[in-house]
Amino acid sequence: MPLVDQSPKYSYSGYELDDIERDQEPYFLAADVLERFFDGRDVLKPQPDWLEGQFHFEASAQELQYLVEESLRADGEEDAKVRFAANSASDIAWYLRTENATKEITRDRPIFVSLYEIDETVRIDGEARIIQALAT
Repeated sequence: MPLVDQSPKYSYSGYELDDIERDQEPYFLAADVLERFFDGRDVLKPQPDWLEGQFHFEASAQELQYLVEESLRADGEEDAKVRFAANSASDIAWYLRTENATKEITRDRPIFVSLYEIDETVRIDGEARIIQALAT
């Protein structure tokens, strides 16, 4: 018989940003959120309305770039657990209807960091915006 916390019907625990301990960092670390999700099935709440431009927190573009590079280095191109998702407006249909996917929407909305428990992967969209942020 499976453990309750391994059941697909298991309810995830929730936490808020204030529950994350920061060691003098001026911002929250995406790595902390990833660790809590994959190690403890903890979900950051409340869920923001990204259609209204809401988001959980402002992450460091440098940290997101680092997470992708480290995964590629450790796991290789084929098996990387953290990677950038597609960037073009036509490729964002998984969270926005294609007819609504305009350059303005993709430019103005938050960058999504999507976590997938089933294969423990992370997809970060907005690679071009992250590169642009790092260049300034």
